[in-house]
Amino acid sequence: MVTNLVEKAVEEYWGMRCPDYLWGCTVCAAWKQYDNLTKDYETSKTELLMKMDNIIDMVRNLEVSDE
Repeated sequence: MVTNLVEKAVEEYWGMRCPDYLWGCTVCAAWKQYDNLTKDYETSKTELLMKMDNIIDMVRNLEVSDE
């Protein structure tokens, strides 16, 4: 079941994923592009969240040292 609207659009336009990647297959190429885009987004989001956690920890440490 597809819950992501972009993923659903790719599936509706290009078709369901092939069981195995086949070079030259337009369906496989479309899904590979989708995977590349979402992987980059997820990686960036994870890195940003980790940096935010570090900043929060630094602020907490500063607050504790000021007391």
